[in-house]
Amino acid sequence: MEQRVLAIERVIAMTRLVLRLLCTGMILHAGMACQDVLEKRVGNQLKEAMHEDLLIPNTFVGTLYDVDCMERMLEQIIATNTLAFSASLEI
Repeated sequence: MEQRVLAIERVIAMTRLVLRLLCTGMILHAGMACQDVLEKRVGNQLKEAMHEDLLIPNTFVGTLYDVDCMERMLEQIIATNTLAFSASLEI
């Protein structure tokens, strides 16, 4: 049981780290390829993310938080789940 809890905590910590890297990359205006890779990684781990970590400040004028980034992460998890679902139907 303890090993399972530790594994879950490790996944949550890794998701948090990737989200912080993404946030830092956006603040420092990292390249879109870098941001895209980080968004995809977060999208694949989205269910382990904490809601306060998902609130990435917007670096442009408009909204307080980067809604477009959140949308891209949601699209990634939907695409991943759709592929997994269609693969299970083919078996």
